[in-house]
Amino acid sequence: MFLGGLTLFVAWISQNYFKDIWTSERQFLEKTQFLVEIGQTKAEMWQVQMNLEAQRSPVNTDLYLPAIFNFVRSLATVNAWEKSRISTQGQEAINEKNRVVDQAQQALDKHDQATLLKIKDSLVKERNEHEILINPSFNKCIIQKQQRTFGTMYFCWHI
Repeated sequence: MFLGGLTLFVAWISQNYFKDIWTSERQFLEKTQFLVEIGQTKAEMWQVQMNLEAQRSPVNTDLYLPAIFNFVRSLATVNAWEKSRISTQGQEAINEKNRVVDQAQQALDKHDQATLLKIKDSLVKERNEHEILINPSFNKCIIQKQQRTFGTMYFCWHI
């Protein structure tokens, strides 16, 4: 009888403990998803500006280069936010973003269009490669699956 009560009590405490952790993780993902969407919108705005300036004849580099730089900065920020949300190496993602933005700033200061375009292309390629892996709905599904699995396990312990 004592062993059954103890098992029931441990199951109840564990269930409540993990429920708080899962709820916290889900709320974190939802809040950061909002910030990522804002960052993506900002990057898209700079991409539109960059494309408009590229279509002009002749290209006004005083407008085109800052548009490329701002697109790079926005895209690097979004990439870093997405990576840091789901990995334990969040600081590394932020450091990488800072390094890329510093390189882009140096290229902008030198009016080096080729380097800015190279940085932009590498960020776009990186984004395309990791976007599937960082899909927030995928992360939510995994957390919900864990909740269902552990919920079922605790239900069996209660029985």
